[in-house]
Amino acid sequence: MKVHYTFTAPIHIFTFVDNSRQAANDYMSLAEQEIIRWVQAGYVDKPFCILLDISTSGLFPLKYTIQRSTSILDNYEKLPQRYIAYLTDNQMDISLLKSIATTPQWNNTRRILPPAKRTDAIDWLLEVWGN
Repeated sequence: MKVHYTFTAPIHIFTFVDNSRQAANDYMSLAEQEIIRWVQAGYVDKPFCILLDISTSGLFPLKYTIQRSTSILDNYEKLPQRYIAYLTDNQMDISLLKSIATTPQWNNTRRILPPAKRTDAIDWLLEVWGN
């Protein structure tokens, strides 16, 4: 696995080992499984909170990830609102992430924070989950 996954209720934490296609595939497979579990547990109306730590690996292949994510998400009629906190301080990664921030077909709200602000990212995700 090119991605480490932990669940600290209610936050799904993904830490990328590298930024390969395999890492993107591992992440999307794990995330899809967890979203399905979330929906099956009756939480479709609760936010699905994700912390993506790409601070060591760098950003995964963006075009490939967008294409793969879109094909996965199109398979589901109703999915929870997703809140994603990215941890990175790489300016190129931040610019790329900001460029996809308005992708209309995704039901995502994103924040990008430096790794030193991990606690702030967790606090934000807990806040949106609790509302």
